[in-house]
Amino acid sequence: FVVVDDLGFDDVGFRSGDIHTPHIDALATHGVVLEQYYAQDVCSPSRASFLSGRYALHHSVVDWIPPASSYGLPTNLTTMADVFKGAGYVTRAVGKWHLGFYKWDYTPTFRGFDSFVGFYTGGEDYFTHQSSGGYDFRNDTAPQCGENCSQVLWA
Repeated sequence: FVVVDDLGFDDVGFRSGDIHTPHIDALATHGVVLEQYYAQDVCSPSRASFLSGRYALHHSVVDWIPPASSYGLPTNLTTMADVFKGAGYVTRAVGKWHLGFYKWDYTPTFRGFDSFVGFYTGGEDYFTHQSSGGYDFRNDTAPQCGENCSQVLWA
């Protein structure tokens, strides 16, 4: 199961051919491409809905989550990663999290993912890996990878 998001409509080879994306193109050819669906207007509620299977009014993430916020996807909600992991799958997350990180319990490896490489905030400079004045490119190598495990890469 692979989700590729935050792309423009033509930002994949199988749509326009302008951008070379052979692996994504192969997944699209042999998998399912969602063509019509409902999404929230910004990323955090969309991600929360996707992972929890609930509408925003039921998971309480109704806008993007600013970096200094003390909330995130509620920890009492089961995520897709929890369900897949319970069924015996290995779960990995790569890229942007943006579902809260003010406590370790809100980060990806506490939400059902076996590992995570990416950034916790909603955006960063892709060359310096800075967001809001600090480095935010994480390598969480194990389930429940918090203090003394989670590493900031390339600081």
